Amino acid sequence: MIPVMIGVSIIVFSFMHLTPGDPVQIMLGEYAQPAEIEAMREKLGLNDPLPLQYWNFVRNVLQGDLGDSIYYQQPVLTLIRQRIKHTFILSLTSLFISYLIAFPIGIISALKRNTWIDDLGMSFALLGVSMPNFWLGMMLILLFSLKWGLLPATGVGSWQQLVLPAVTLGTSGAALTTRLVRSSMLEVIGHDYIRTARAKGLSEWKVITKHAFRNALIPVVTMIGIRLGFILGGSVITEKVFARPGMGRLIVDSIFRRDYLVVQGVTLIIAFSILVANLCVDLLYGLIDPKIRYE
Repeated sequence: MIPVMIGVSIIVFSFMHLTPGDPVQIMLGEYAQPAEIEAMREKLGLNDPLPLQYWNFVRNVLQGDLGDSIYYQQPVLTLIRQRIKHTFILSLTSLFISYLIAFPIGIISALKRNTWIDDLGMSFALLGVSMPNFWLGMMLILLFSLKWGLLPATGVGSWQQLVLPAVTLGTSGAALTTRLVRSSMLEVIGHDYIRTARAKGLSEWKVITKHAFRNALIPVVTMIGIRLGFILGGSVITEKVFARPGMGRLIVDSIFRRDYLVVQGVTLIIAFSILVANLCVDLLYGLIDPKIRYE
């Protein structure tokens, strides 16, 4: 995690210096006075040598200081604290929906291989992967909010306002995971120990849940860490479509407002969250497979 975070910090730090023109001029606007520009450059430390700027940036981050937003006139960390819970609630709910759909369809498709049930399950997977999140989100709003009036389209605060964005994010993940569960189950159920379990007279339910499914979980659990990264990235568009005040919407609005300190801070927090998720996935391997131990 440490080398990756160092690499991420260098990329995030470079945002200010890769911006065409003077980033301070862009942030303050074309009507900013030279004295204001110089004061802001001094405040951000942009007049210092690059190695010193990077060292100050890392030191401030380690102390919990991500700078102050130009637009909101608040510390970036405060803005992130206000919005991070909405993003993680959406991400975890969409993951839950994704696996709630993917596990049964993937298992049934594997057990009913090359039948119409398998074809139907894989057609769903293909359809889910093919639909862009922003298009699916707008279609759900059109049907469930505008036409039928069943669910609210925007906002936070109730579970009804979470349903549409969570389904939007979870559908593509469910499609990918369905194919992965199916292929993992097909590989596992062909092994000798599955035939032995059946020969001992165990019920098909125990054979599938206790022996086959648990051994097929390793690649699926690996997908959790990868999917969390896609979901956090996908939430940028989804939160904008459903007007949710999460980190995705914050980073999009900050890009348009040229509030680069907020963009830096949110990017750094999302990268760190993905690394922590992948670390948790690695530790889960030891719980799922007794043969895996971390000494």
